[in-house]
Amino acid sequence: MRGSDVDELRQQLLTGWDDAYVTRGIVLLAALFIIGMTARALRRRRIGVAPALIWLPIGAALAVFAALPEGTLYAIIQVPYLTRIRYVVGGISLLVLLVTWEAIRQTHLQERYALLWVTTAIVLLLVAIFPQVIGFLRAVTGTEYTTAVIAVAFTFLILVAFHFSISFSGSLSRQTRLAQRIALLEMRIEKMEEDHAARMSRRR
Repeated sequence: MRGSDVDELRQQLLTGWDDAYVTRGIVLLAALFIIGMTARALRRRRIGVAPALIWLPIGAALAVFAALPEGTLYAIIQVPYLTRIRYVVGGISLLVLLVTWEAIRQTHLQERYALLWVTTAIVLLLVAIFPQVIGFLRAVTGTEYTTAVIAVAFTFLILVAFHFSISFSGSLSRQTRLAQRIALLEMRIEKMEEDHAARMSRRR
């Protein structure tokens, strides 16, 4: 679906938004629920600051969407399609950087994992700031702007998933070796206890 078709569909869906009290109320209740539950979990220390930085903006975005008048939404739609995509990509990249930084500070996220997320966020931010990068990719691959952005993000996410798979496999191997060593130690302890019990029975 082309950008113009999407804009026409959005205009049709937003028609009568000022009078859609039920729909706006449901969206607002969902936003307040997300914000309230996140704040409650954060206050009780059931989640860290990093996850809260993900859920709170989602709740805030829903609340703002429910409160915006129809005219403002139409004005947003009139912004060029590619410009809106750049804003969204830039906002997501900044959010990823903020969450990663907070995870390093709060939960001591290891540098090798943080480096992957920071690199992904920086690349997406560069794509949003300098559309010439995507323009070059479009010229090489012959894809649309949105497809090129998704391809860049998907490539880095695949690399992140591959890295996590390698780390997970290494952790499983270490856990297997550790379990084997523990089993051997338990056998030695049981053998020592049996020998000790046998010596004590002979002394009696």
